[in-house]
Amino acid sequence: MQHPRAKKKLANKKFRTFVLICFLLLVVVSYFYFFNTGTIKKESETPSVRSSALKGEDIKKVKLFFSSRDGEHLIPVTREIIAESNDVQERARRAMMELIDGPGESGVATLPDSTKIRGFYIDDKGLAYIDFSREIRENHPKGVWTEALTVYSIANTLIFNFPEIKSVRILIEGEEVEDLAGHIDVGKPLTEYISIVKFD
Repeated sequence: MQHPRAKKKLANKKFRTFVLICFLLLVVVSYFYFFNTGTIKKESETPSVRSSALKGEDIKKVKLFFSSRDGEHLIPVTREIIAESNDVQERARRAMMELIDGPGESGVATLPDSTKIRGFYIDDKGLAYIDFSREIRENHPKGVWTEALTVYSIANTLIFNFPEIKSVRILIEGEEVEDLAGHIDVGKPLTEYISIVKFD
């Protein structure tokens, strides 16, 4: 028959062994958990860091010219555009898309938001041809000065931001037009008209 004190020692020894095994298991599990979590986190962060770096290289700040709220001037609004290449035609086209999207709370849109860009081309003399859909004419608010603001918001945005562009020719549905909405002559290449702009 085993002595009670011996039984107690044996029980204590088993308990300590059990606690030690549990502790070792906890250490092993924790190690694998934190190791794998850290690896996953590191791997998941790497693409986003690379993406940010790439985006940083592809971002260009441009000044878009919208109507002031009183309709008297054009005002510059800085916007960032992301271009996938250094192709000036692509960057300029994206700037025009931003112009169509409107100014948010910074001013008043100069082009109907239903307008689409059907084509964009810059020739070797720096003349940019931009072909708009018919909505630019059909949905344009009437008025001589309103039309002037539209025409020069396009020309100024392109020429001010892209040195490669010297002048702008507006087309509608692939056709050369004499005016945009009945008033302003766009039958010849347009040049920059900065005096219409009110800078802060």
